[in-house]
Amino acid sequence: MALSISKAIYNDGVALAVAAQEENRALADRMTAVRMAGQPQLAQQQPLQRLAAEMAHQATRALESRYATNRPDDAMSLDGASVSCTAESSKDAARRHLKNEPMSECVACVDSFPHSDMIEAPCAHLYCRNCTTKLIEDSLVDESLFPPRCCRLHIPLSSVRASLGHDIARRFEAKSIEREDPYRTYCSNAACAKYLMPYEVYGYIGSCRHCQRQTCTLCKRRVHPGTPCVDEHGEVLNLAREQGWQRCARCRNLIELGIGCNHITCRCRYEFCYVCGVEWKDCTCELWDEERLLLRAQQVAGRDQVEPPAQVEVARVAQNLLERHECDHNGRWKRIDQGQQCEECHDYLPDFILECRQCHLRACARCRMNRL
Repeated sequence: MALSISKAIYNDGVALAVAAQEENRALADRMTAVRMAGQPQLAQQQPLQRLAAEMAHQATRALESRYATNRPDDAMSLDGASVSCTAESSKDAARRHLKNEPMSECVACVDSFPHSDMIEAPCAHLYCRNCTTKLIEDSLVDESLFPPRCCRLHIPLSSVRASLGHDIARRFEAKSIEREDPYRTYCSNAACAKYLMPYEVYGYIGSCRHCQRQTCTLCKRRVHPGTPCVDEHGEVLNLAREQGWQRCARCRNLIELGIGCNHITCRCRYEFCYVCGVEWKDCTCELWDEERLLLRAQQVAGRDQVEPPAQVEVARVAQNLLERHECDHNGRWKRIDQGQQCEECHDYLPDFILECRQCHLRACARCRMNRL
């Protein structure tokens, strides 16, 4: 129950921080509309806007304060007095575990460790402490791995906090707010480029607490009071339109589809249609472009073959792709013992690759468990 309460507090904190920023932006919109209409600004608008900014600040600080007052190395006695705890040395712990406990294999590094030292993911896969920490740390710098998950099930912070330490847990909380922020803005100072927390944004101006640079949250450039935003990326966006590229509505990244269906999952986990750009599946667009379907079918049918695949085999694979386009990869994967490139992260695996028996996607073990 304590873990459930902790999770609820964490989720509410993230939601409050983002909601407060929404209120801040709404107030800024209202003030802009009033000015454009030539109407006098109401006296209470400025206090309201400050209140919205303060809400965002308090919600974010509340997340941080939980770690400032509840450090993992602190403890309390039953009467409320502070108790000093001395950690057991790793060598002593290892000897004790080896004598009394069964060993379990880590699904990531495949080394064996005492079972009590393992961390169980919601899907029942076991991770050692080092691999758990690495997965969390990697998710903080690679958006496609966030939130950390195994077999498409999110690994709750409450289940791994004891293994992470204060610093990583605090960074995880901050990253959660960043990933949930639909208007995320980064410092326009290229040497800084830090994410601007909701409480650092006042109206449409973000003030970086690290370098004090002010950034316009609309055009993402240095603040430009009294002048309209200038689009310095117009040529790139024009090229994107000419080439038929799409832009993610959430994170605004440009995406070019080479081979595959029109169901796009951005690295920020937003799903949309590549044809029209709306959220998946709120449109009537076709799932596959015929040319891309044929290219993918030829790619799959021609794997590991010297000669081009027969047309009948290409047609069979194409039909399978049409039927399996929403593959959840939950079936058994086939191991192929030869060097291959992962179709997800594009890393080259010299020893083996895994292939989904349903849709024939080839991926490394890490992408299979933590990215797909």
